[in-house]
Amino acid sequence: GNGRSHFGSSPFPPAVASRTAAPPRRGGVASGQMPHGDEGIVPKLQVRPRHTLLRATDEEKIQERDRVVQRVLERPVAFKDSSHDLTEQGKQVLQDVALAISEYPELTVTVEGHISSQEKFWKSSQVQQFCHDRATACAHALVQFGVMNDITAEASLTPGHACCTLRLVPGTLLDPQERVNLILQRHCFDFVVGKSELSQKGKMVVRSLSKILLEAQCDATLYIPRGSSDLASRRAEHIAEALKEAGAPRPVQVRPVNHNNLVRAMLTLERKSFATVEMDFKGKSPEVWDPQAKLEEVLGTHPLAFQQNSAELVPTVMPTIREIAGILKQVHGMVCLVEAFSGFRRPGQNVQKVRTTMQDRAQRIIDGLHTEGVKLDCRPRGYSGAYCHMGQPHSGPCIVLTLVNPGDESDAMFEEEVPGGRRSDCWGGRWCSDA
Repeated sequence: GNGRSHFGSSPFPPAVASRTAAPPRRGGVASGQMPHGDEGIVPKLQVRPRHTLLRATDEEKIQERDRVVQRVLERPVAFKDSSHDLTEQGKQVLQDVALAISEYPELTVTVEGHISSQEKFWKSSQVQQFCHDRATACAHALVQFGVMNDITAEASLTPGHACCTLRLVPGTLLDPQERVNLILQRHCFDFVVGKSELSQKGKMVVRSLSKILLEAQCDATLYIPRGSSDLASRRAEHIAEALKEAGAPRPVQVRPVNHNNLVRAMLTLERKSFATVEMDFKGKSPEVWDPQAKLEEVLGTHPLAFQQNSAELVPTVMPTIREIAGILKQVHGMVCLVEAFSGFRRPGQNVQKVRTTMQDRAQRIIDGLHTEGVKLDCRPRGYSGAYCHMGQPHSGPCIVLTLVNPGDESDAMFEEEVPGGRRSDCWGGRWCSDA
């Protein structure tokens, strides 16, 4: 082949499954020793975590990235002579380098496998394969140490030392959300088969994402498809808990949404938050205003209510409408989904009639908000069925208000088909029921 292997979006094994046996040595001791030897002390690679660069200028951030790129290039990874096995020093260097690279997932990594001056006398085909196997072993080790970057393994026929060298292609520095998207495009959340616990690979993905959340200092939401299975819902909650335990500064909210194109969990950062928040000199960030949380608080404290079997709001809930309107007036560039659910269906119930009533209820709420001066794009949705939250259906009728980015709303209706049940009174959270 061309002596190149690419390690990126497709998962690969934790260790090299099969390696080419080292060709026989031509007598004597190979002269390709690393400068420090196994006993040498390699200075630790100093890297400033990106969350400490919040006040740095764009030029200073680029300079820090370029410094990391240069320092990594200066650190060859040592192998044992005539072997694909890393020396202890080589392992220490890789761990150090992996920690540095993990701050910059947008970097592209090329690993070049080299031979010693003694090994160059082998057959050319053996030399190329041997160099490639060293590069592959080095790439696998980087992934085991938590590197989320795209990695390419190459063979270099230039004799020198029994080692690998790493070249980093800088590229454009990405903002926090772009880096989150990049990581999740390459490596999805991985779990133990049939369980909600994260696998080792899944935990590495979480650790990488938590660094970005620490830098962004903003609220984050993990969106999952509405109607996800109980296992998928539990997995989403475990992801949120793991992110917090790994160092995310704020709890990650889990929200089910209607979206035809959403087939797996999607982590979204509140752009308005991380674009405007600044760290003070004590390392603390100001409280970020979260309109979704405010809506949940209002509906949990003062639930909406409708006339019995009607789409008309009862007069006593108008103060709640005004309070919701006050929140939405401060929101820009988003869409507010107003969803009305009927609760469990009763035998003999006219599904179409119920759906129409629910649609009218959602529209009445929007009409009330517009009367109070809300200019935000609000979309009504009516469903004949129970609202299902994290795989758990709620029996009573309810209203759900959700803020989404334009384009994330879905025109397709979703109904949770749950037979039987009875109407219930209001329950809290970010939804409410009718009277």
